[in-house]
Amino acid sequence: MRVWSVDMARVRISGKRRLPYPQDIVWEALLDPGLLATAMPGCERLTPTGEHQYEAEVTMELAAMKGRYRGAVEISEIEPPDGYRVTVSGGGQPGGGKAQGKLRLVAQDGATEVTYDGSADLFGPAAAVGQRFMAAAARKVIGQFFDQFEIELERRAARPR
Repeated sequence: MRVWSVDMARVRISGKRRLPYPQDIVWEALLDPGLLATAMPGCERLTPTGEHQYEAEVTMELAAMKGRYRGAVEISEIEPPDGYRVTVSGGGQPGGGKAQGKLRLVAQDGATEVTYDGSADLFGPAAAVGQRFMAAAARKVIGQFFDQFEIELERRAARPR
């Protein structure tokens, strides 16, 4: 009998989202750790450890794999208000990995198009699940992030100043 084992898998992630807010509003929000923690699915904690560096604790469930992950988030290559690179690394009981990607913001008629492009290297049981499934799961989580991010922007816009 042959047993297959996957030690590591790479997943490519790219896409875009149009947000009905000016670029400067979206830019400011994408650098706000409180808003990012609220928008990030399963985020229990996002604690600053330095300038644009954070320690994160997230609980996620993907198919039959549920786990608590701890890791680091770093925002670098900051180009206000056009974009930045984000690097996330960490692990937990069901495996872990390292992801990095580039966010780009483009103003469009009073709105902002956010494009993202990156990759994630996964290890442990997460890698064994398969690249296609993990890519679909990543798209779902990114979609949930932007849905909640937009809700948080709406809440900010509705607050009296």
